[in-house]
Amino acid sequence: MSEPYEELMSMFKKADEVICSLYTLKTSKEEDLDKLYQSIKTELIETKYFTFKDVATCLVDNFNHRCHFLLSYFYIFKKFYEEYQPKLDNEKLNISDFLEFKDNQYFIKENILNLYTQKSIYNAIINDNKLEFIPYTEAEGFDPNQRLGDNFPIKKCKWFSILEFCCNCGAVDCFKILISKFNTVNITSTCVFYSFLGGNADIMNECFKKRSPDKDRDTMSYAIISHNIDFITFMMDEYNREILLSTSCKHYNLHAFFIYLDRTKDFETCLEYATYFNIPKLCEYLITHGADVKSPNGATAFYNAILMDHKDVVDLLRSHGADINLKFNQFGQSYLLIAVRENNLQNVEALLSYGADINTTDYSGLSVIHYATMNNYTELLNYLVTSGVDVNITDNQNQTALHIAVLNTQYENCKILLEHGARADIANNRGETALDIAVKNCYTKIAELITSYSKED
Repeated sequence: MSEPYEELMSMFKKADEVICSLYTLKTSKEEDLDKLYQSIKTELIETKYFTFKDVATCLVDNFNHRCHFLLSYFYIFKKFYEEYQPKLDNEKLNISDFLEFKDNQYFIKENILNLYTQKSIYNAIINDNKLEFIPYTEAEGFDPNQRLGDNFPIKKCKWFSILEFCCNCGAVDCFKILISKFNTVNITSTCVFYSFLGGNADIMNECFKKRSPDKDRDTMSYAIISHNIDFITFMMDEYNREILLSTSCKHYNLHAFFIYLDRTKDFETCLEYATYFNIPKLCEYLITHGADVKSPNGATAFYNAILMDHKDVVDLLRSHGADINLKFNQFGQSYLLIAVRENNLQNVEALLSYGADINTTDYSGLSVIHYATMNNYTELLNYLVTSGVDVNITDNQNQTALHIAVLNTQYENCKILLEHGARADIANNRGETALDIAVKNCYTKIAELITSYSKED
């Protein structure tokens, strides 16, 4: 390995080890889980390498891919939430697929919890209990290729066959029973993929006999998600597969990222993806080795940092000359417009503090205040109107934010806009004012609200 690899592994060794331990967790002992949680706190949260959103994303990632240890991951999630009380978007982070939130606490959904507490074929597979599993296979009409189905409570698994679920859980005894008893059992590409996540060598070898791992491009993705570096190098050396940077970053695989950099020396592309990690020191390293924040890759890096809520990385790239008002994509959206589109108040504040143009528009003439209103981001709208935005700016159809708020019957947003000087007499390209739209559609309360402000004027 070259000098950059050795340097980066030395710099981030502890963080990489903790992330790897999390993705390869194989215990339900509270003592071990407490130690792992403490390491997450020390090496990821306190170093600010992980935001609260990153921690939650990482744990939900493992809820999905390693559901046989879901109770262990939930134990860590619960400790994390109880200590830090972070504000998490349960829908956006897919937390609500697994957990319920009530009385300021998270609970595993009852139908999911039943997988781990009640006897069933699924419970037998999760625990690799062949004595409990065998009677199900001997029942009349049992089909080893049947899908878990829509009633299976974990969405990602409902399309699995029973054999594929065994591969995912590393349930080698149950797996062997199926392939020895049923000639019709199908070893699929999904079996190969999830055998990497189950991590059982016997299952992997049996799958590879029937289906070569080089047949599917996604195989390398699952090797990366497994965080087992031996699996990754196996795919590289035996099947000439390249490491996928996007997958490495999405699943927080620093080690795979460093191997890619070592093999390609492509500092530009690595900067583009490095901002998925909240590690300014890593981005600084890439910049000092030639990555240009003003290049197309650098522009994408800045965009990614904004989407990921990685404020410290945004700060770093800005300090190296990232163009704050660059129209980034084919829609003419600036970074500020993207931050508003994503309802990312933290980065909206940061971008404005750097001098971003608050009245920037995209190629359709839509401004930040249009975006906030269209998406009904009331908190963000409130922030923008108190930060100097032009509340009467019009788009290419000569529509104001007030037009949009009325069209979408957003009473509260109409009130906020009117309180901050929105004019109700501006006509769009169809000759309609905001009041005209309210009257035409019989939005009586909104019409009365607009009229009351017109009288005050």
